Amino acid sequence: MIFSQDYRNHYKENLRLGFPVIMGQVGHMMTSLVDNAMVGNINSTLLAASSLANTVFIMIYIFGLGLSIGLTPAVGRAYGNEKHGQIASYLKNGKIIYLWTGFMLTIAMWVASYFFDKLDQPAEVVVEAIPYFLTLSISMVPFMYYMSLKQFAEGVTLTMPAMWAGLAGNVVNVILNYLLIYGELGFPRWELFGAGVATTIARSLMAVFLFIILSRDKRVQKYLRAAKRLKIRRESVVNLLKIGVPIGFQFVLEVSAFVAGTIMMGWLGVFPLAAHQIAISLSALAFLVATGIATAATIRVSNFLGNEKYHKMRVAGNSAYVMGMALMIFTALCFIFLGRQISMIFTNDEMVIAISTQLLIIAGFFQIVDGAQAVGLGILRGLEDVKIPTIIVVIAYWVLSIPLSYIFAFTFDMGAEGVWYGYLAGLSFSGVFLYLRFLHYSKKLSGKMV
Repeated sequence: MIFSQDYRNHYKENLRLGFPVIMGQVGHMMTSLVDNAMVGNINSTLLAASSLANTVFIMIYIFGLGLSIGLTPAVGRAYGNEKHGQIASYLKNGKIIYLWTGFMLTIAMWVASYFFDKLDQPAEVVVEAIPYFLTLSISMVPFMYYMSLKQFAEGVTLTMPAMWAGLAGNVVNVILNYLLIYGELGFPRWELFGAGVATTIARSLMAVFLFIILSRDKRVQKYLRAAKRLKIRRESVVNLLKIGVPIGFQFVLEVSAFVAGTIMMGWLGVFPLAAHQIAISLSALAFLVATGIATAATIRVSNFLGNEKYHKMRVAGNSAYVMGMALMIFTALCFIFLGRQISMIFTNDEMVIAISTQLLIIAGFFQIVDGAQAVGLGILRGLEDVKIPTIIVVIAYWVLSIPLSYIFAFTFDMGAEGVWYGYLAGLSFSGVFLYLRFLHYSKKLSGKMV
C-alpha cells in the first residue's frame, strides 16, 4: 500500500512542500553556528554570554513562533474550501495579532533582562549578555511580521518564498556579523552587541524580502489587496488564537524540557554536558527533516479538510508518517553505527567522545519517536486539533521525560545516559498517542470519505 502510485504522488507533494522548509531551517541553524563561532573567536566570555542570552531569548521567542504557526492550518483549510475572503481576513488579522505579540514579547524580554544577575552567572558574562539580549528583543517585531507572511504563504501551498527570504537574510546576517563583531571596513567593533544588531537588521530585511517576493506573485496579490480593505474580524482573531495559543504552549513545554535536561547534565559534570551538547545538536539538525515533513503535512491535511476530501486527507497524513519514519530511521542508523566517528568531528577529548557515542546510540532510537511526534503534531495542526495534543505533550515532557530523566540519572546512577532514557520514554509516549489521536480523528471522518 505504501508503495502504491497514490502514495508515491503524496510523497512527491510532501517533498515539494517540505524541502524548502527544511532548507530554510538548516540555513537558520547554520547561521546560529556561525554566530557562535565568530563570537567565540574573540573570547570564551562572549561565547558564554551569547549562550546565556540565547537560552533566555528562545524561552520567550518560542511562544511567538508557535502562536504564528496557527495561521497555516486556518489559511490552509480556507484555501482548500476556496473561501478567498476568509483567507484575506486571516492574513489581515494574523498580521495584527502577531505584530502585537511581537511588541508584547519585546516588553517581556526587557523585563526578563532585569533578572539576569539573579541567575547565578559570572558577572562579566551578565554584563556582556544584557545589551546583546536587549538588541535581540527588538528583532521580535519584524520577526513576527515575517512569520505572519511565511505562515500565510505556506497555507496557500507556497513554501519557496520564505526559503529564499530566509536564506537571503542569513547571508546578510553573516556579512553584518563580520563587519560589526570585528569592526572591519571602518565599521565599529561592537563584538557580541554587534551580533545582536546584525541579527535585528537581518530579521527586518527578511520581512521586507518576503513581502516583496509575495507581492509580485499573482496568486498572492489578490489576498494582499483584499486584506487592505478589510477590518478586524472577531471570528478570525478568535479562531487564530484558539489554534495558535496551544501550539505556542506546546513549543514552550518542549524547549523548557530540553533546557531542564541540559541543566541536569551540568549537575553531572563538564564531560557529560559537553557530550550532551554534541548529541543534542546533531539530533536537532536531523529533527529539521521531520519538521519539514510535518509542515507539509499541516498544509496538505488542512487543504483536504477544507475541500472535504477525507480519504486524501488520511492518505496525506499516513504518507507523511511513512516519509518521516523512513528519514529518521536513516539518521538513527547513522547515529547508532557511526556515533564515535561523528563525535570525533566535534572533539578530540576521549572522555567526551566515549560518553557522546553512548548518547548517540540512545539518540538513534530517540530520533524515530521524536520524528513520529513531530509529524503527528503537524498532521493534527492541519486538522486544527491542538488541545488534546497539548495535553499529550504536557504528559510526555513534564510528567514522564523530566521526572524519569532525573530518576534514571541520579536515583539509579545511570548518569548522562539516564537523562536521555527519560527523553526516550516521554517521546515514545507522545509519538504513539499522537498517532492514535490521528487514527481516532480519521475514524470520525470515515463516514464522510470521498
